[in-house]
Amino acid sequence: MNKDMYKTLKGDEYPEIRIELLQVKQLSESKPGAWSIQLVEAALTIAGVRKTIELSVRAQQTDPDRFHFVSDKNILMTEFGLTPPKALMGTIKVNDLIRIHMDMVVGVEMGM
Repeated sequence: MNKDMYKTLKGDEYPEIRIELLQVKQLSESKPGAWSIQLVEAALTIAGVRKTIELSVRAQQTDPDRFHFVSDKNILMTEFGLTPPKALMGTIKVNDLIRIHMDMVVGVEMGM
């Protein structure tokens, strides 16, 4: 199934799934140490197909120069023109649903 999924995602031609930040709207007040909610517009590229998606992101400033971001988003492979692979004449099927889970800590360097 891994080889079938790799083929479905056109891994030879597009070895990366990319997400690009386009815009951020803060929906709740931000206080140091507290979580705030932000609406993020991002461009997601899978197998060479680029789509704009919205993510609800929880953000927290953990230090003066460090931030923590958490988000989950469900998308469908068929939204990107991909057909989920099947094996053994359809007895094994890959779900159309892809879950994007982001949990990252970002450090900010001050300019010189």
